[in-house]
Order: sequence, then C-alpha cells, then structure tokens
Amino acid sequence: MKPEENSIEIPQNSTPAKNATWDAQYQHLVQFYQANSHTNVPRKGSTVNLSKWLTKQRSRKSKLSQEQVAKLDAVNFEWNSKKVLEDLAWNERYARLQGYLEEHGNTNVPQKYEPDLELGTWVANQRRRYNQGKLRADRQQLLQNLGFNFLTRGGKKPTNP
Repeated sequence: MKPEENSIEIPQNSTPAKNATWDAQYQHLVQFYQANSHTNVPRKGSTVNLSKWLTKQRSRKSKLSQEQVAKLDAVNFEWNSKKVLEDLAWNERYARLQGYLEEHGNTNVPQKYEPDLELGTWVANQRRRYNQGKLRADRQQLLQNLGFNFLTRGGKKPTNP
C-alpha cells in the first residue's frame, strides 16, 4: 500500500504514549500556572518532577511540535533557563521579605540583618535598582504591595520605626 500524500507528519520519536505523558505533564503545569500566575516551578518537594520536565522541554524546544510550543507559550513559559533561575531566586527572597514583614510590621530589613544577611543585602539591592531605574515594573509593583520603602533619607537606608 502506497502512503497517502496528505498524511500527517508525526514528529520524530513521537508515540501516543509519549504524547499522553507530555499532555499529562502539561496539565500539571497549567494547574501550577493557574495557582501561581507563573511557570517558575521550584525544583524541590512535590514539584520536582514537573521542574525536571520543564528543563527537558527547554533543551528540546526544536524537537517539540508547533502545538506543544504554542501550548507552553500560552502559559507564558520562560524558555530562557537563566531568567527562570533569576526569577526563582527573586521570588524566594520576596517570600522571605513577606515573612520579615509579618514578624516586624515593616519591610525595612537592615542591610546587616543577622538572622538573614542575604535578605538585608537583597533589600538594599532592590532600593539601588529602583533608584537607578533598573527594577522591573512587575517587581516594583510586588514590593509596593508590601509597602516597601524605596527611598532613603540622605542616601542612608531607612530606619525601622
């Protein structure tokens, strides 16, 4: 029997089982996206397998079908892994700042805050980036939502009230 000329092209190494697995992982990603408004899946805990799957998608983008790429794009999937790692680190520090706010009632983390020196430095860096006009608008908004003090008096860090 001669193949039909209008047959559907199946991507190399594609099988119904592989497609079903891809679709299942994609559904997990959609659920994560709906719950978190981003696709920067942590590589720990209950999301470790999904995170590994996403790393694999980045490395094999050229082998994915157009439909698969479109589906990932539809949930604002970040193809650049460096940006993803930077966003994960920023989001983790932001969560620590939220914890500081809950405990202290403000976001004025001293730069040399002994329990978390990294957080103090990160807060100072957010102010510096803001004052240089380099802080992304979405991050600026998130910090503003916490009542973050971007400005300092006379170039000095804000003091805790």
